[in-house]
Amino acid sequence: MLSLYFPEARNAYPNVICYYHHTYKDFTMALHSHKRMEIMYVEYGELTVKYYEDNEKKTLTLFSRDYVVIDADVKHTIIVP
Repeated sequence: MLSLYFPEARNAYPNVICYYHHTYKDFTMALHSHKRMEIMYVEYGELTVKYYEDNEKKTLTLFSRDYVVIDADVKHTIIVP
């Protein structure tokens, strides 16, 4: 796991491993996590991110031109109305 909060990450630089672009409508993604951080950007519309922080379920709603950074190994799902 490479967390944003590890001391060794302070002098690190971004290294893009994967990039994708999807347009979703009426979509729910399965709960999952990644070994590296993820940046999600909402080009237009609305997106709800459900994630776990300290074993507590949290919800964040993003709108057009919003983004979120999800740290490594954080379980999350997205819901698009």
